[in-house]
Amino acid sequence: MSENILDRLKNGPVLGDGEYLIELERRMYVRGDYWVPEVVVDYPEAVADLHREFIRAGSEVFQALTFWTTRNILKDQAGRGSETEKINRQAIKIAKQVSKGNTLVAGTLSHTTLMGSRDRRKATQGAKAIAALKDVRSVLEEQACWLA
Repeated sequence: MSENILDRLKNGPVLGDGEYLIELERRMYVRGDYWVPEVVVDYPEAVADLHREFIRAGSEVFQALTFWTTRNILKDQAGRGSETEKINRQAIKIAKQVSKGNTLVAGTLSHTTLMGSRDRRKATQGAKAIAALKDVRSVLEEQACWLA
């Protein structure tokens, strides 16, 4: 099986995974009103099982659970900013182990909340906006390095 998504797409549609949050919430591993994927270190086998179920259902590519895993989100939402690298790397590790090279694995870069709400973004100008954009770039570069 080709390891390249573009090669696979030349042969037709490529099936992806399903909804992790809803399914993990249904199984009582996360709360829907509060979502930070520390589940990959707290309940790694639950995440692995869900990846396996998506493969059995025909998924050819699935996401590692890296949405909302920037340092500021993990710090602000879960008090686990110090585990940012561990959580990102664990999510990728679980996905790759389950895929066994047969399923493509994608990571997710997520929003950071560093720019604030729409109203705050409109009011943020000049040096303040440039500093905020530098912070956003920094946390996304950090996450992208771990995902790569």
